[in-house]
Amino acid sequence: MNEKTDNSSLKGYLDTVLRVSEKKFKYEKKGDPLRIKWGILIVNCVKAYSELIKNEELEDLRKEVDELKTVVKQKWH
Repeated sequence: MNEKTDNSSLKGYLDTVLRVSEKKFKYEKKGDPLRIKWGILIVNCVKAYSELIKNEELEDLRKEVDELKTVVKQKWH
């Protein structure tokens, strides 16, 4: 299993957690402490999701730079 597949699975789990948390946060009427916990969970999921996306984008950029280096070396050597 590669990193992109692992990230896809993790994104699926995060999507589910975000959907459930949003519903609980939106409809929770039992009091502020429980609602705050759901809100914290939402923030943490969004943070994790953004880190995954950032890492994927950085990896894609690294690959592009490596490909460009290869092309430049071939043209100049």
